[in-house]
Amino acid sequence: MLIIARRAGQRIVLGDDIEIHVTALSRKVVKIGIVAPRGRPVLRGEVHDSIREANEAALDASLEAAECLAGQVKPVALPPTVLRRVPRPQESHDEG
Repeated sequence: MLIIARRAGQRIVLGDDIEIHVTALSRKVVKIGIVAPRGRPVLRGEVHDSIREANEAALDASLEAAECLAGQVKPVALPPTVLRRVPRPQESHDEG
C-alpha cells in the first residue's frame, strides 16, 4: 500500500485518466472527489465487497444446483442419423 500525505485542495493522479482531489479535512473524516472516465465504476469499499460476496454466493448456489441436476438428469439416447449422398446432376457435354 502506498501512503501519500495530501492537504485540502491537493490531488493525486492515477494514470492518465483518474484524479483524486482532497476537498476537505476534519479530525475523523477526509472528503475526496474522484474524476474518472464514465465507463469506470467508482465504488465505496463496502459496496464493492458486498457485490463481490453476492457474486460468490450466486456462484456457489449455481454450482450446488448443477451438482443436484447432474445426479438427476439421465443421458438421452439419440436416434442414429442416416446421411444420404444426393446424386449430382449429370453434366451434359455438347459436341459442337
